[in-house]
Amino acid sequence: MPAFSQAVNSVDRVASPRQIEIVIWLAFGLGYVTSIADTIYLGYDKGAYNLGDMGLRKAGPNAYNQAVSAFLNPTPFGGKGRANWVGIGAVVMAVLTVIRYRLPGWPLHPIGLTLQGSYGLTKTWMSIFFAWAIKGALMRIGGQAPYERGKPFFVGLIAAQAVSTFIVFVVDWL
Repeated sequence: MPAFSQAVNSVDRVASPRQIEIVIWLAFGLGYVTSIADTIYLGYDKGAYNLGDMGLRKAGPNAYNQAVSAFLNPTPFGGKGRANWVGIGAVVMAVLTVIRYRLPGWPLHPIGLTLQGSYGLTKTWMSIFFAWAIKGALMRIGGQAPYERGKPFFVGLIAAQAVSTFIVFVVDWL
């Protein structure tokens, strides 16, 4: 849903909201159908057991083993020290939230604390950092005008990444 909101916001001056919504739903449907077809193809071509770390082989057994381990070795609140870390995390989150509301220019968003260990951010943190640093530099040096002029360049970078990924997919498929 955040990606949907961002996409609508990015092109709201270019096209009507209805056209944007249609294109986004078509892209969603195409991605869904492609992922199903790719999963079925990989299962038949390589065999689901041989897919390695893609999750098809390990996700089910890992979840089962963790559940069995939790039932056989019950520990209060997930083990020693977890309650302390939850408390520390709650305090840090509260401090970041208060600072964010008191100082509008504060660069660290509290949501970063909760997302910092997620799979997506472990793969894209450097890109996010560079985008944040460049945006900050543009805003400090020239204000809103250079930032607005630079938006098409960064949208072009995102589009180029998507197109190059698609080309690699097609070449690998052929």
